[in-house]
Amino acid sequence: MGSESGLRVRQWRVADEVAQMVPTLVRHADPDWPDPETRGRLARNGFRMVRVPDEVMAQLPAEIGGMSLGFDGWHGQVYEWRELAGREIEPQGRAVAIDGRVRRFGGGRLRLMMRGWTMQMEQGPRVYLELLPEYDRSRQTALDQMLGRRRFEGERFLDQTVDLLMEAGWAYALTCEAPGVNWNDDEAGGGSGTERVGPAVDAPPALGELLLKVPRPTAQRELIVFLPRIPDQLYPSDVTIAAKRGPVERRVPR
Repeated sequence: MGSESGLRVRQWRVADEVAQMVPTLVRHADPDWPDPETRGRLARNGFRMVRVPDEVMAQLPAEIGGMSLGFDGWHGQVYEWRELAGREIEPQGRAVAIDGRVRRFGGGRLRLMMRGWTMQMEQGPRVYLELLPEYDRSRQTALDQMLGRRRFEGERFLDQTVDLLMEAGWAYALTCEAPGVNWNDDEAGGGSGTERVGPAVDAPPALGELLLKVPRPTAQRELIVFLPRIPDQLYPSDVTIAAKRGPVERRVPR
């Protein structure tokens, strides 16, 4: 399908200024996306995701306070799992909240994996995106590295998998947020969006916070933007193929 179809990913490191970033994202966001079930699953695990019109992307970094680091990569069709974000876990261990339950991990790496490709749907072409968190304790040998072979040892959090069908004309922004932080006040035009539920205690970070929030003292977080690139027509029609082949020579037997 060439370079016209697939997934482009931009990763920004932005200031952790919730009072400025959250209202900006909410102001531009489609209020009906994602569906409530997906939104709840993301929020429980420390992620927030919105989609904004594609043309907003050029002005978004300035509106949210600028960025200190940025990556822009073309992924195209990603049929195998690829690491999107990751954090090393200290050997002494780290407590992490996953789907509301606190678990402790020692050593290894927590990763957010992705894969995605263009699909033909009834409504037209879409880019399918799948996000999967995992805990990786694999240790590659020198032979594994030389052969490009990856032996997975660890745990994949299948209950936290998020799958999306992305449409052309939209940019999909993923960041982190504590599960108790309420963005709905900003959608309604009231409050700062930083009110927490429950007592003010230092709870273990949720999975999304650990993966996408930059450790102190920098006070930054990562904002990952998925930009689907979808042609108007995914597969060439019979008319297009015939036009490219040119006129067919007909031979009449003598």
